[in-house]
Order: sequence, then C-alpha cells, then structure tokens
Amino acid sequence: MRGPVREPPAPSRLRLVLPARPENIALVRGAVEAAAEESGLPRALVSDLRLAVTEACTNVVRHAYAGEGDLEVVLELTDRATRMVVEDQGCGIGFSPDRAGPGLGFPLIAALVTELDIQPGQTCGSRLSMSFAAPPIEAA
Repeated sequence: MRGPVREPPAPSRLRLVLPARPENIALVRGAVEAAAEESGLPRALVSDLRLAVTEACTNVVRHAYAGEGDLEVVLELTDRATRMVVEDQGCGIGFSPDRAGPGLGFPLIAALVTELDIQPGQTCGSRLSMSFAAPPIEAA
C-alpha cells in the first residue's frame, strides 16, 4: 500500500526591492527561505537557494554601486522549476578590485544551479538568473 504523495509546490512568486546595503542581505535570505519552505521545497534545495541568494546579493552590495542603489530579487516557484533573479541598476555585479581574478561567489553559485545566466540589466547594471533542479515528488 502506498502512502500519501507530497503535492508539488503551489506556484508562487516573491519580489523584493531593497536598498543595496549589507544589512538587507539577511532580510532577503530570510524571505527567500520562508517562501521556499512555505512552498514545501526539500530542505537541501532551500539551503541552495539561501546560499545562492546570499552570494549574489553580496556581490551587488560590494560591487554594483558607488553610492546608493537598489537590489531586486525575484523568486519564482512552480512544480516544474525554481528560478531566482538578482538584479541591480548600478555598474553591474563584477569582480573584486582587490583581487587578481574573480572571487568564489560565481563558481559557488554555478555549482548550486542547473542554469546560470548573467546579462546586462534592462537599463544598466546586471541581471543574474539562476534556475534550480525541480524537486522530485516524494512519498510522505
């Protein structure tokens, strides 16, 4: 006899626009985690989302703006895909000027996602789009 089957996550969307300040990274991370957990995503995927959004937002805070600016995060959860976009309207996400090459953030994000796309933003800045493997439907 089979047990009950866990339903796929209900489609949902979270959009946050906050000033690109270090203290707001924790707010974004917490909101992404809460939305993912509420949608019933597996704990491992929730952890990957937390880490990826932390790395992407940290890059925006460190590199996108010389002064004030906003950070936008969109999380889309469906039964087929989990997608997150981090966007800035500054000079774009980039590499640390105090290093000879890229840091560990982008390679770490790339290891967590199934698809990673970095594009210029709509008017300026950068748009980092991350897709994560759809979670398997498991028996409860």
